[in-house]
Amino acid sequence: MAFGAVRTAMLAVTFLAVFTIMNGDKVEGSTNISEEEDLEFERQLRILNKPAIKTIKSEYGDVYNCVDIYKQHAFDHPLLKDHKIQIPEGYWSKMKTLAGKSSRFGLKEGCPLGTVPIRRVTKKDLMSAKHVSKHYAEFYDRKDQGNGFEFAGFQTIKTPGRVYHGSGATINVYNPAVQSPYEFSSAVISIESGPPNERNYIQFGWTVNPPLYGDTYTRLFTSWTKDNLQTTGCFNTFCSGFVHFNPNVPLDFVFLPTSTIDKDQHDVRLGVYQQNITKVWYLVVNDDEQTVGYWPPEIFSHLASEADYIQWGGQVYSPNPEQHSPQMGSGVWADGWYDESCFFRRVIDLDSTYTPEDPNNAYIQKATSRCYWADDNSYKDGYWQYSFLFGGPGGPAYDCF
Repeated sequence: MAFGAVRTAMLAVTFLAVFTIMNGDKVEGSTNISEEEDLEFERQLRILNKPAIKTIKSEYGDVYNCVDIYKQHAFDHPLLKDHKIQIPEGYWSKMKTLAGKSSRFGLKEGCPLGTVPIRRVTKKDLMSAKHVSKHYAEFYDRKDQGNGFEFAGFQTIKTPGRVYHGSGATINVYNPAVQSPYEFSSAVISIESGPPNERNYIQFGWTVNPPLYGDTYTRLFTSWTKDNLQTTGCFNTFCSGFVHFNPNVPLDFVFLPTSTIDKDQHDVRLGVYQQNITKVWYLVVNDDEQTVGYWPPEIFSHLASEADYIQWGGQVYSPNPEQHSPQMGSGVWADGWYDESCFFRRVIDLDSTYTPEDPNNAYIQKATSRCYWADDNSYKDGYWQYSFLFGGPGGPAYDCF
């Protein structure tokens, strides 16, 4: 995919997307803003921070507004004004027993049934975004990585007639070291469709991302776009599009505990699957695949029907990779050692008939970079099924390994 310049026509998307993937320019004096800019920040805050039926402060310092499910920011999208929420069969009865209670992956105190937890955005978030670079460097074109972005993992080979309707995996959760405030490190699944300039994608996984969150916790994240972030898309619920309906699971919760090399290992099951009739893309978490919400087909073009490409692995960014790049995964590359290197296990995709299948190595290729590696993609019996290792220590470009 290529990350192009963000157009100023979508100010909220510009502020928050630029804030999250930046090309290394420093944040300038955040207090030096004009009265007009300050008024615009206030307007954006009113749009993003919907009235709260209940407010929850997490032990990590996050403040979540429990917002009426029908008044969430998703429905500010012009194509979703008359959208009817697509609730999976049996959802409400299950949520009645879970609403307001603690969740292994989510809030210790959930929101009331009929509301959804949305992380409160502050003026400081918007001010930081405004003073970061307004243009992206290109990420990579699947062959040449650079400009501070690196990827290591596996990806499907585009094949005429071969399409997908989702993917899921159990992802090993670590807390890789990054240098604040600009670097980030993630484990990600990307489901994509369309030519480069019209690229649609949904990405999800975990990330350590100080530019996005202002801390170094390992968190859930999602992102989407229908045009390579030229005019659409954002992380989590920073723009309208994702329809949230789970009262316990926000899109940016903190994973704790995380794994320790050669000691306790922790992982999370994550997936995005397209429903075969409504065509919505459901996000699920945990081994019981609890549904969090979905991306409606209306907000996409090519992904409205199917995907033509999937990518699994680690993704990092550094503004000055010649001097330093962050850890990826566990921060260790140990070929074949699943208690040292970070892993994906039980990887599946949904084929053209919406049937779960193990990735077919005839249609899979490896992607590595100068500082990071991936290998051992194969099927193992039982606990592991289709799995692979990825990661690396990062560091100066001349001394990655």
